[in-house]
Amino acid sequence: MNTTHILQHALQLANAATIEALVNLYRTAIHQFGFSHFIVTGLPSQSQRFENLVLERFWPEDWMSHYLSRDYIRRDPVAIASLVHSGPFTWREASRRASEFSSAGDRIMREAADAGLKDGVCVPIPVRNALAGCISLAGEAPITQGRLGTRECPLSHFR
Repeated sequence: MNTTHILQHALQLANAATIEALVNLYRTAIHQFGFSHFIVTGLPSQSQRFENLVLERFWPEDWMSHYLSRDYIRRDPVAIASLVHSGPFTWREASRRASEFSSAGDRIMREAADAGLKDGVCVPIPVRNALAGCISLAGEAPITQGRLGTRECPLSHFR
């Protein structure tokens, strides 16, 4: 994918007339890199409920229900890394760091993989009325590191 192609996608996103159109364009754009799912969310403080901070998502329903019922947000390696990183990172990086401290993170990541969220990237973002926030992209086999063939990870140039 070249720069012109990326700019064309950006212009389409900027000109979307509705949130639904924007989400559909975004899903099409990220699919080219192997990402089939995404979530845009705030990260809760102790007194907040995670489900109230989700801004937009295209996430497997079964996984979301399971995740919420077990309050995984408090132990999720990707969510925890989003609180301390200012730039994009891969799920693999977050998982590797978390496994040094606890096995709960490993279990969460294995269960996410079973739900079709095998790997991903996360971009921390500010979210009003939340500790922090993130845009997390995931899929069965997304491109998350450098170059693979002629396709390049969309976040690799931010590192």
